[in-house]
Amino acid sequence: MKSLKEYWNHSFQRPNMKPTYDNWLDKYSKEFNDEANMRIIDLGCGIGNNSLYLSERGFNPIACDISEEALRKLKGSIPDCKTHCFDMSEGIPFDKGSIDILIADLSLHYFDEDTTNKIINNIHSALNTKGLLLCRLNSTKEIVNKGEVQQSQDKYLYKNEGINRRFFDQSEIERFFSKDKWEYMYIEEYELLRYQNKKVMWEIALKPVTSSNIIFTHRAIRPSVHEKHLAVELVQRTHPHRLTASRLAADAALSRWDIVNMGTLDEMNQEGE
Repeated sequence: MKSLKEYWNHSFQRPNMKPTYDNWLDKYSKEFNDEANMRIIDLGCGIGNNSLYLSERGFNPIACDISEEALRKLKGSIPDCKTHCFDMSEGIPFDKGSIDILIADLSLHYFDEDTTNKIINNIHSALNTKGLLLCRLNSTKEIVNKGEVQQSQDKYLYKNEGINRRFFDQSEIERFFSKDKWEYMYIEEYELLRYQNKKVMWEIALKPVTSSNIIFTHRAIRPSVHEKHLAVELVQRTHPHRLTASRLAADAALSRWDIVNMGTLDEMNQEGE
């Protein structure tokens, strides 16, 4: 089986390749603020489709890819764009909580299950508490467009053109991006033309759920036992000095609170829970 570096360096040697983009990022324009130091990572950028989109709108993304050939072509079209060449399966070389927005456009579906989980966990860690992951993934409906494929023991992982390709349905997305770690802002499956070929994909927008952005709000339904245990565990581990686990559990049980992804524990303390 080919390495991903070898495969993509060969693929990006085709002549006359230039970045082009669809406007999928338009709907997230409010998430891109005007701060010059906003840190945006284009992970698995290829020749720079999304980096071009962002650069034309005044942003300064860091374009990251495993392929030196892809980054060379990107620099030919976007000479001022910062680039970083690395293999995401070996780690993401950004500090914890240092990224505002991470874009992974059709770049996370080339790995076995353990590696995929590792990459997603690293992304979660690298995003700040208000960060955003914008991601597109192969749909299971895309398998028929891939020609000759060989299924592995993992029914969502196939070999094609000498590399692994993973395909997702909604249940698989929710398994890898579990709702106890990610808040779903957007999810949709659709078809478009990419490099003149029909492609079916999922688009998801996610924010990391952390102990600092979980609070309780009133509603008429009691939280589940799992929700209360999750909240107690988070506070015990990360904020023992702010609110005791026993008091939090009592509040959750006696009042009708529900866990939602908004606000902060500091805000909850200021409001008297």
